[in-house]
Amino acid sequence: MPQTHHPNFSKKKRPNWKKRWASPQTAPHQITKKPLMFLIYGRTGWIGSLPGKLCHSQGIDFTYAAGRLQDRASLEDHIAAAKPIHVFNAAGVTGHPGVDWCESHMVDTIQTNVVVTLTLADVCGEKGLILINCHGLYIRV
Repeated sequence: MPQTHHPNFSKKKRPNWKKRWASPQTAPHQITKKPLMFLIYGRTGWIGSLPGKLCHSQGIDFTYAAGRLQDRASLEDHIAAAKPIHVFNAAGVTGHPGVDWCESHMVDTIQTNVVVTLTLADVCGEKGLILINCHGLYIRV
């Protein structure tokens, strides 16, 4: 009788997906039993204010980070104090009074929108945290 399945993939070796994912509606944090906790950067901007409103409406714990992103030690302190599961970054320079400011202050714009964001990503990576980065990145080369 011909073999109908590969011998390395018997039913006994297959993971039990139904047990792992209880239903399509089950969120990953419900499976792992870890409560969600967001640390949000960029609360004064339009994009940065939205995750807090969403978390509040869904009953998810969150906190806004205080201070500036330029100091790595400060980032590590914020993360250690908040104990987040996710970090949401919407902090960045968009220019005041308009985007033309970024043209005349390119070093400041790149420092904040690129270098600081990469530092935050590095810190989150070291801590095993999920970083969600969402801000208007303006760089003209």
